[in-house]
Amino acid sequence: MARVYISLQQPKKALAILTQTGPAGDTAVADVEMASLRRRAGDSKGAHALFTAIRQDIWNDDRHLNEFADAKRKLAKELRRPGDKESYNRLLGEAVALYRRTIQVSADATRQGWCWYRLAELYDRLLYPQNEVARAYTAALQLLPNETTIADAFRIWQEKTAPSR
Repeated sequence: MARVYISLQQPKKALAILTQTGPAGDTAVADVEMASLRRRAGDSKGAHALFTAIRQDIWNDDRHLNEFADAKRKLAKELRRPGDKESYNRLLGEAVALYRRTIQVSADATRQGWCWYRLAELYDRLLYPQNEVARAYTAALQLLPNETTIADAFRIWQEKTAPSR
């Protein structure tokens, strides 16, 4: 039922069901599905906890690694507080590692492209060298050349980082 609510874009109703259901626990597959549903329902903290517990079970699963990375990225944003840059940077750094792993194990060019795009965003936030950010955007655009979201973000980043005249 939670899956239906998510597809109907009613994440609060889905989360209410998932909260009542509690942890799956019977199989690794059930835990993976529960973590994915929690992430899609907007429960980044719950999804992160479940994904952390099943990390070894998803280590070669590109879809779930990607979702784990997304959960870390979103949780970092939600937990960001003035003066707590360490936790924020740690979570984003862990998301970087997961996106890289996703690219490594994925045969899906679309998933790889979106992971490169997320890496570009995170590299920028984590103050990586500009050539690394540009390389990630370029890799994303090579895989998804018609994706305007990525092209626009790259253009905005280039304008932001261009030397002043």
